[in-house]
Amino acid sequence: MPQRRRKRTEHPRLKVDEVRWTCDPGRFDFETTESLGSPEPFLGQKRALRALQFGAEARNPGFNVFVVGQHGTGRTSMTLQHLKRIATGRPVPDDYCYIHDFDNDGGAPRALRLPAGLGRRLRNGMRDLVKELDQSLPRAFEEEDYERDRMALKMTVEQRQADVFDDLRQAAEDKGFAIARTQQGFAVAPVGEGTVIGPAQLADLSEEVQEQLKAAEKEVRDLLRQTLRKFRDIEKESIQQLEDLERESAESVVSHAMYGLMQSMREQPDAKAYLEAAKTDILANLDEFKPAHDDGEMAMMGPGQGADAFPFTHRYKVNLLVDNGSLEGAPVIREDFPTYRNMLGRINHETHFGSLVTHFSMIRPGSLHLANGGFLVVDAEDLLRNAQAWDGLKRALRVKQLKLEDPYEQLKLQSIVPIEPDPIPLDVKVVLIGTPLVFHLLHNNDPDFPELYKVTAEFRQSMGRSVRSIDAFAGFCAARCQELDLLPLTPAALARLCEHSARSAGQQDRLDLRFRDLIDLLHETDFWARQTCKERDLPAPCAADAEHVEIALEQRIDRG
Repeated sequence: MPQRRRKRTEHPRLKVDEVRWTCDPGRFDFETTESLGSPEPFLGQKRALRALQFGAEARNPGFNVFVVGQHGTGRTSMTLQHLKRIATGRPVPDDYCYIHDFDNDGGAPRALRLPAGLGRRLRNGMRDLVKELDQSLPRAFEEEDYERDRMALKMTVEQRQADVFDDLRQAAEDKGFAIARTQQGFAVAPVGEGTVIGPAQLADLSEEVQEQLKAAEKEVRDLLRQTLRKFRDIEKESIQQLEDLERESAESVVSHAMYGLMQSMREQPDAKAYLEAAKTDILANLDEFKPAHDDGEMAMMGPGQGADAFPFTHRYKVNLLVDNGSLEGAPVIREDFPTYRNMLGRINHETHFGSLVTHFSMIRPGSLHLANGGFLVVDAEDLLRNAQAWDGLKRALRVKQLKLEDPYEQLKLQSIVPIEPDPIPLDVKVVLIGTPLVFHLLHNNDPDFPELYKVTAEFRQSMGRSVRSIDAFAGFCAARCQELDLLPLTPAALARLCEHSARSAGQQDRLDLRFRDLIDLLHETDFWARQTCKERDLPAPCAADAEHVEIALEQRIDRG
C-alpha cells in the first residue's frame, strides 16, 4: 500500500523588519534621561508586591511569605524596599531585657519587656547606680553619726556580756567555785580560803566533801552553759542590731540613688517590681559594697561554681537584648548569614577552673530577636545550607516563642554550667527569598513548609511591551543612572536598551525584568562613553549615546 505523503505546514514568511523589533528614539520627548521625573515604583512586579502586602498584613498563623523569582529580577531589593514602606506605618515594638531573678537568687534569667527606649534607660540607670553605690555606701559607713552609733552599740553589747559574766562569777563564788578564761574557753575550779584547791588538796578531803563539791561543780557548769547561750543570744542580737543600723544608714543612700530611675519606671509594673527587688537585695548584701574584701575567697572556690566566676555586682546588670529606642516604625532585618546562632541567638561562655561558665549578661540576640514585631528577610538557599537554623526557625514560628538553647552543647568536651533564660514571645513575619526550584523542593518534601508559608509572591522575568511599560522602563534607567552616578542617556541610547531588553526576554512583545543584567549594562555603557571620548581626545561626555550601548554589547560578545 503506498504511503500517503504528510501535508507540509506552510509558515508565513517574515519580512526583515519583522524579525527584530526596533524602538524609535523619537518617541521619547527629552534630551537626556536627566530630565525625567520619579520612576514608577516596582517596575513590572505589582502582582508580586500585592501578594507581599497581603502576607505582611495578614495576622493569621502561617501567613509568612515566600518570594519566588530568578536571580537578577530585583526580588530582594524590591522586597526590602516594600517591607520598609509597610514598616514605617507600624508601631515601634518593645524592648527586651534579661535581668537577674532575685526571687530565686540566680535561677533562670527573667525576660523583661519594656516600651521602646525604656530598656536603654533601665540598663544605663542600673549601671550608673552600681557605680554610685560603690562610692557612696562606703562613705556612709565612715560618717561620724554611723561610727558613733556603731561604737555605742558595741559598748552596750560588751557591757551586757560583762554583766552576764559578773552574775555567773558571783553565783560560782557563792557555791565555792571560781571561773577563769583560758585559751580553750572557760575553766571551773573549787576555791578554799581565797585560793584554788588543787588536785592534791582535793584528794585529802573527805568523800562527803568531795561529793558536795562535785554536785556544786555540776551546778556551776550548768550555769556556765546557760551563760554561754546568753552570750550567743547577745551576739546574735547585736549582729541583727548592727545590720539594722547599717541598713538604716544605707537605705537613705540607696533610695536617693534610685529615686530618678524609680520615677522613670513608675508606670511599668514589672520594671518597678524589679527595682524594688534589686533595692532589697542591695540592702541585704551591704558587705559586698564595703571596701575591705578578702579577694582570696574567690580563688578558693571550686570549679563549676559559675556565679563566683563573676563580680557580685554583675547581678545588677541589665542585659538589653533588643533596643528599639532608635527605630521609627517596625524593624526590617536582612540576615545574610543565617546560621542557628545568628538567627536564634546564643549564650557566650568563659572558662573558669576548667569549666565553661556563663552569666545572663552574656546572652546575645539573633536576627529573630531584632526583627521581633517586624520583618525578617532571609535567602532560602543560604538558610537550607544550615539544617539546624531551618529547624530552629520552624520551631520558633510554630510555638511563637524564642527559647535560647545551644544545639551543639552535647558535642562540647568541657563541663558546662548552663542557664535557661525565659523564652520571649515571637511576633514576626519571616520572608524567604528563593528560586522556583527551591520553592517546589520545600513544598513537595517538607510537610511543615505549606503550614508556615501560605503566601507566595512571584517575581516575573519579563513584562508586556506597551507605551506605558516602555515609559516605566525609561524612568527606571534614569533613576538608576542618577542613583549610581552614571552618565544620563540620550533617547537613542535608551531606545537601544529597550531593544536589548526585548531580545533578552526572547519575545518582541515583552521586556526583560532581570535588572541585574540591565544595571551591569548601564555601568558598561558609562565606561565606554567616557573611554571613547578619552581615546578621541574629546571633552568629557554629557550623556551616553546609542553608539556607546552598542560598543558595550559588542565588548560583551568579544569577552565571551
